[in-house]
Amino acid sequence: MLTLDPRLVALRPQRVTPLGEWLARLEPGAPRPAPVELELILRGDEDLSRLHPEAKRREAVRYNFERLRERLLASHARYLAAPSLEDDALQTLAGWVELVVAHHCAPTRLYTNGQALASAVARDPRPVTVALHPRPDDWHAFGSPYYTGMFLETDTLAAFATLEAAEVYVRGALSRRTSLALPLRRGDALGTLHLWPIGRWPTDDGVIERYAARGPEGPGFVIERTPDVDLYTALHRVAARLDGFTVRTCATCSQFRFTGMSRGMSGGRSGYCERRRSAARALELPRAGVETRPSLRVVVGVTDSCDGHDFIEDHARPLPYIHDASR
Repeated sequence: MLTLDPRLVALRPQRVTPLGEWLARLEPGAPRPAPVELELILRGDEDLSRLHPEAKRREAVRYNFERLRERLLASHARYLAAPSLEDDALQTLAGWVELVVAHHCAPTRLYTNGQALASAVARDPRPVTVALHPRPDDWHAFGSPYYTGMFLETDTLAAFATLEAAEVYVRGALSRRTSLALPLRRGDALGTLHLWPIGRWPTDDGVIERYAARGPEGPGFVIERTPDVDLYTALHRVAARLDGFTVRTCATCSQFRFTGMSRGMSGGRSGYCERRRSAARALELPRAGVETRPSLRVVVGVTDSCDGHDFIEDHARPLPYIHDASR
């Protein structure tokens, strides 16, 4: 059921091996180019004329370069304070950069569970090193123009004698996946819809997210959030796959409201609770984030729920939020 990120597919891996329903091993093809910025940092070169020459705002190029250098030096300093590998070469910045580039540009193996990545690098005669990448977006962005993201961290590194031993460790590390448990109801019967994020990637039109879903009955299936189908819409449509059960979260509550901005900025994830907003007004409480006096939280997510849930289908709302014929 795991969906490979198209950005991993674009690397043209030599081989993709499923390691179960939720894990895959990739053997990458050609290495990615290393960022020019790292070369300049190691040389102490302050001439940035060859760095993104097409950029007209050179002060922005300089700012991003300085930020990248600060983060690189900080990551190395954190490693030196608590080294997790027995490798004297990593005491130098050059050795640290070599390891960073190896794990981001030329890993021997990549692993993914749809939510995180792990890279394994085999460099004889050194031990096999493994790095965990909890934010795949940072790994994919490495080396891209204006990248100022994260590097390796000492607590995400480990060393092993063989690739096989490293894989045992990776299987355990990537076995932990975040999930959502959404309440369901069918008459008097209660149930749970479990959602596991299995992929997230940007496109020219917006972000696509996929969730593996499993209800109380029937086989599992996939829910997809796209630029055209936000999460609110997906949660209403999922009822057709749940054998009469309906989702009982804020998305299906009569008290839930969107504003144009809240829906657009959150991808249909967040709105506000009219019941809570009315209570806040009655108590003359301030808006959250505007004043420091006690306030009543009115912003809610479409997957949130409470005991005051009042079910409503979207088409029954005074102003429905889903406007296409397929609903």
